[in-house]
Amino acid sequence: APGDYAAIAEDLTFSASETRICRNVISAEDDILEDDEGLLLTLATSDVTVILRRSEATVTILNDDTVTIGFEQSQYTATERNNVSVEVCASVLNGTLQREAVVTLLTTDGTATSVDPVDYIAVSMDLIFSAGNTRSCLDIPIKDDNILEGTENLFARLNTSDLDLNLESDEIEILILEDPNESITVGFQPVTYSVEEGLT
Repeated sequence: APGDYAAIAEDLTFSASETRICRNVISAEDDILEDDEGLLLTLATSDVTVILRRSEATVTILNDDTVTIGFEQSQYTATERNNVSVEVCASVLNGTLQREAVVTLLTTDGTATSVDPVDYIAVSMDLIFSAGNTRSCLDIPIKDDNILEGTENLFARLNTSDLDLNLESDEIEILILEDPNESITVGFQPVTYSVEEGLT
């Protein structure tokens, strides 16, 4: 890409008995996470007495940049109801992406559980950041287990196998608040009793 290296266009003049000439290809430093890039070197001549063999060579510029990705918030909240979800988002905190980056989001139980009684649906999915995209979000479904139990929590973590990605703020807590309309019914059962006089 333009600006990745200093272009070269010069004559190479071999003196008598000289068999080798070297030139440096100077790559430019940037802070953009991108795939390894290549450029083509070509030899050409108008001298009919010179035969060119292996007149092309490739140079690969290896990426040495990293990008930092993390959650946008350290804590999220949702109210325990069916058909409700909490949206959690991760974003690029530092650096620039010019290639796709993949980060996996995984949930783990706290006091809230993803098995019977189900408080939420467990998630293990990829957040995909395409070139130029700085934000990716995912919904975690919340379930109403019809149990009056107060505020519960679960956790979400980020993970990646991409060695060019740094993860910061990579764990969050999600609070599930009790539905204010949730209630339990308390009463006598049975509603009539009898006792002999003088007895308890």
